[in-house]
Amino acid sequence: LVFVAITIPAGIYAEVVYHETLANVDPLHGGAELFLTLSNILVVVGFYRAIQKQKQV
Repeated sequence: LVFVAITIPAGIYAEVVYHETLANVDPLHGGAELFLTLSNILVVVGFYRAIQKQKQV
């Protein structure tokens, strides 16, 4: 949800200020992709912790 919460305002900003889609405004697109990467890392960490917890049981 963090990625979505960042991407939607960034896309709106790109449209209003630059009259372009988010994909065509590199700094904003890069920032949105950064949050996608962070979200993916958090998912992987969560799965890793769940697996480790199951191994302890």
